[in-house]
This record gives sequence, C-alpha cells and structure tokens, in this order.
Amino acid sequence: MRYKVILLLAVLSLSCCSSLAPIHVSTQTISDVHVLFVLSDGFGWSYFTAQNIFDSWGVQTTTVALAIDTNVSACHNRPHRETTADLLLQDFDLNSLTDYDCVFIPAGGNWPTLISSQTVRTLISTAHAQGLLVATFCIGNVVVASAGTICANTKVASFSMSNDEMIAVGANIVDNVRLVCDNHIITGSQGGGPTGGGYETAPIYEACAMVVKMALGYSFAQNIEITPAGSNYAVTVTTTDPASQLPGINSTTITSVRAHVYSPANPVTPITTVNLDESSGTYTGTILGLSGGPYRVDIEIIDTDQVLEVIRDASTVFPGLPLLVGGVVIGIVAIIAIASGLFYWKRRSPPS
Repeated sequence: MRYKVILLLAVLSLSCCSSLAPIHVSTQTISDVHVLFVLSDGFGWSYFTAQNIFDSWGVQTTTVALAIDTNVSACHNRPHRETTADLLLQDFDLNSLTDYDCVFIPAGGNWPTLISSQTVRTLISTAHAQGLLVATFCIGNVVVASAGTICANTKVASFSMSNDEMIAVGANIVDNVRLVCDNHIITGSQGGGPTGGGYETAPIYEACAMVVKMALGYSFAQNIEITPAGSNYAVTVTTTDPASQLPGINSTTITSVRAHVYSPANPVTPITTVNLDESSGTYTGTILGLSGGPYRVDIEIIDTDQVLEVIRDASTVFPGLPLLVGGVVIGIVAIIAIASGLFYWKRRSPPS
C-alpha cells in the first residue's frame, strides 16, 4: 500500500509540470513536404487551385484517384476539365503513407463516391493514426467525418452540410472561423457549390498554408506556461509571428489567444474560458477558482484570416498541489519518490 501511494505521488509530481517546452521545429524544408491528394470523378476545382499553390511553393504532390483510369473528370456543374492522376487507389499501398505528410481531400461533387469507399475511409483513418495531417474544407468535411472516429473530441470548422456528420462522430463544432487545425485534422467552413461561390470562397490558400506550417512543425505558440497559485492558475503564452516563420506564405498576424479548461470526463464543453491579454507578443490571463481536478487546458490562437490553431492538452493541472512548482524541484521529488518506492518494494519482496 505504501509503495502504491509513493508511486502515485511521483506520477502526480511529473504530471504537474506547468511549462510546455518550445514547439518543436523539424529539419524539413518546404521542398520536403509531400501531400497526397485523394479524389474521384466529380472532384471540385479547388483541387486545381491547391495544386497550383503547392507547386508554387515547391511542395511535392501526388494524386491518387478512385476511378477506372487515371484520367479523372472534375465537377460536372462547370466547364469540362480533368486531371491525370499519378496512380489509382486500387494500386495504392497503405504502407507507403509514411512517404507523405498530409492526405488532402479536395471539396466537390465526388464526396458521395469517396464516403461509399471503404478503401478511402481506411486510407484516411490509417494516415491519421500514423501521424499524417488530414486536410479538407466545405463538403470534404463529410468525407473526413466518415473515416471512423478520427474527429472524436476534435474541434472542426462549422459547415452546414457537414455539421450533423461531424457531431455524430463526436467532433466539436467551432463557429465564426474559416479554418480549424486540431488533432492533425484541418477543416474549412466555406465552399458553397456552383451557386454559392464554390471554390472561389473556400479557404484553400489557408488550408495549404496550414498544411505546410504543421508539416514543418511550426506553431503560433512559442512557449506556454501555466503556473499554480492556490486554486488559481496564471497562463502565459509567448507567440511568434506567423509571417516570420513562413515568409511569403503566412501573411497574417495573431488576433486573439484564449485558454479553454476541460474536465477529462467532458472534453467537448469547457468548464471555463479565459481570453488572454496581449503585450508585445505575450498573452497572459488567470484561470480562477479551480477545485478538485485534474483538468486539461487547450490553447486556441486565431489569426487575421480567421484561422484557428488548437494546441491540445497544453497543460494538465492538479488543483490542491500548489507547492509542486518548478521543473527541477518536481524532477527531484519524482526521482526520490520512485527510488524510495523501489527500495521499499525490494525490501518487502521474499528472497529468491
């Protein structure tokens, strides 16, 4: 019993670290980023726009088609246009997903064909499980929602024709944004079909920029600290200028930062939300009156293009343990506790 208590205290000590290390940036360059487009007959013209954007940046792209041959026709509501896919889905090896950074689903009238294909659904869910980004917008959101439960407890952009499907798989709908990136899933809120502006209003550029940013390991947040003071927690988010990370691609600035506090039992509805105040790129605020616990904290950052980046589980807080502050002290306490527990267990163990 004593050993279990000591071990529990050690785990809690390690879990109370209140600082998120600087966001990791990979050694990749833009030319190393590789995007896999998935489409079928009737795909939207957003594909051509996204393809041109990625080409202009030097991003590698491969197109796989659910079709009878590699000549695939675009949306039937517009003048005839087609593309030549690099390969057919029936010949695609899921083991090769490790060669890619993102699976991109262009919006368009091909969505019924895509969601009816178990192969497409498996490709998307497998890619996400392997850590790839999954990106789409408009009616393409329905295709991503069909891929099992990858959107469960994930924030997605609100789109009228996909919200029901997203809610059914446990997603958290976010209003008043054009694009949301959460849990390696990128969703967009606009499109509109042949009479609603279609691909011309869809957040295609924003989605492409987010794909590159996330594939290279960049983030709006440079460092996050959540410091306990009794039942209150001070939140500090140091941000970086998106335009400086990807010059010529992210021509935007940060408009707001907020912290959402959740109970692990309800990861969809926040217990409280704190809007952080900005000063020279640093955003601060205080989470008031927590009791019990634990809680998890998500940080949301919105830019001038109405693009939302969600930093999930930025911290896990344990109210009632305010003295466990500081990484060095916590580490020493944890090591001593674990060593003491092992020593006690060894003494109690019968001789061999």
